[in-house]
Amino acid sequence: KINKNLPVRITTLTARYVADRQVVTLHWVTSMEENNEHFIIERSLDSLHFTEIGQARSVGNSRVTQHYYFDDPKPVGGKMCSSLRDIDSSGLQFVTPVIEAFKPVTKLEVSAIHASADGKHLNFAVISPKNSTASIVVADISGHVLKSFLMKTKIGANVQRMYIGDLSSGIFFLQVNDREGNGSVMGRFTHSLV
Repeated sequence: KINKNLPVRITTLTARYVADRQVVTLHWVTSMEENNEHFIIERSLDSLHFTEIGQARSVGNSRVTQHYYFDDPKPVGGKMCSSLRDIDSSGLQFVTPVIEAFKPVTKLEVSAIHASADGKHLNFAVISPKNSTASIVVADISGHVLKSFLMKTKIGANVQRMYIGDLSSGIFFLQVNDREGNGSVMGRFTHSLV
């Protein structure tokens, strides 16, 4: 059992990559629910920083087994960590332990691009199919390079944090170029001065 003496008793929680549908399917089973509101599904690439990727409505009150399913439609390559945040009708929250799923890494990807709460750092992940070196470039909408550096990558998710407090407000592009011929990818982010 995952939790005890809570408004919801979750007896099973699994995540698996379904290759033919290109999704990660989460499945959880409750044996008891009392005044439960909903579940928030969260995903992380490093098991520390989680982002909400969806919600599932709860039955609310039940003394019989309930099955829930959720498909993550945009899984990235490598190890993905998931957890459920259970919200009861009074607003209390309970978080499950972290579970993992793995999607084979077949190409270079950039994912999870978001600014820190204070707007001074950009967090992102480079998903690499091989151990390699990548050049990271930040350019403005006119194509002017504002920042660049090299990073060593390992197979899977490479979580990175970069200072952007010196950038003006606007739209920027984050380009990742693998130096050993494994591809090039680009993401976009908006920066606002706080």
